[in-house]
Amino acid sequence: MTQKKRTKDKERKKEKKKDTKEKKIFKKIKTQEEKNKKKIQKMVWNWNTKNILIGGVIVTALSVAGYLIYFDYKRQADPEFRKKLSKFSFFFVFCFLRLVSLKRKDLK
Repeated sequence: MTQKKRTKDKERKKEKKKDTKEKKIFKKIKTQEEKNKKKIQKMVWNWNTKNILIGGVIVTALSVAGYLIYFDYKRQADPEFRKKLSKFSFFFVFCFLRLVSLKRKDLK
């Protein structure tokens, strides 16, 4: 009886060792998979503030460039737009000069 117990105990120990080895291997594989997922997510969706700001600057620059191209085309092609623009620019220059003269008076 004691020999049977000993052999059973040895078998149990061997099974436990196998189980722990398998668990360790499975854990290692699982952690590697998680690390790989995180790396892929960082590569694809790296939304830090630097990238957001760069994207915003690019979008703004393209929008301004597009508007300038449209504005130049409209200015050259449409005579009515040119007349409105000259009136507006005259008004703008007049207001600007008025503000400057008011500031000079305030400084004196």
